[in-house]
Amino acid sequence: MAKAKQHLSVPLLSPYAIKLAELCAIDLWHGVDYETGKTMDASDDELLLTFYMPLKRMYLRGTAANTIVEDDVRLIIKQGKLKALYRSHLPLDFNKGLSAIKTHCLPTYKGWRNGTMQLTPTGYATKTALDLGISFVQTTKAPTTNGNYRVPLATRILFYAMPDMLMFNYSNALGKALNLQSRPQSAVSFFFEIMNVGLNTNAKELSKLKMPPSGFLSHDDWSRVKQHGWWERRVLDLALMIHFRLTTPRILLQRRARQLVNASTSKKVKSKKKIP
Repeated sequence: MAKAKQHLSVPLLSPYAIKLAELCAIDLWHGVDYETGKTMDASDDELLLTFYMPLKRMYLRGTAANTIVEDDVRLIIKQGKLKALYRSHLPLDFNKGLSAIKTHCLPTYKGWRNGTMQLTPTGYATKTALDLGISFVQTTKAPTTNGNYRVPLATRILFYAMPDMLMFNYSNALGKALNLQSRPQSAVSFFFEIMNVGLNTNAKELSKLKMPPSGFLSHDDWSRVKQHGWWERRVLDLALMIHFRLTTPRILLQRRARQLVNASTSKKVKSKKKIP
């Protein structure tokens, strides 16, 4: 019998790695592609408005309709560079997937918010990701562990729709880099655990980050997103993508990150010299 893969851990990232990822996250927050510097179709700030606000309304009022539409999902696919989904032998079922946000994911979200479900923080994230992932598959067969789940798409939608939940962006490339199983539906629970531990491993540097103000969310909504660590999770995801060379920020950001880290280090050294 073949040995099970030994999963990798999120490493302790350098101040430079965190700062570079933060600059990339700031670009995305303002709708700028951190690789090219070009304007994107939507900013992270706008995507939170697009997905979180409808989910919040449904949470507060069970009778509220789900106003997330197919074009919103297609935008996520484009922004997340998930266009390979269109080439799958099993087409995307947008109607079923959108319906599942309210019928399957919302009850779990309520269970987490209200404390009526006894799952771990990553357990809630796993359940919603799998429930939504299988719902986007156009098939009449019952879901199985070998089913063609749309986990990367599901986690990206939920990352913006439920930003206060412990959700991370799963990608096949990052899963492979962490030596996880090739089937996302089998790997995602381990991925969430690894990323959660990674948050703690890098807590010292991540705690220094400041989430940019929003031009779309109310102060209360922005504060809730911030307080539940969405920005730290966003930066950690990007830092790992860069660490494993799955993406490359443009040179301008690399230089700026180095300058900021060097300036911070110099400031600390001067401060220590002043101590008698």
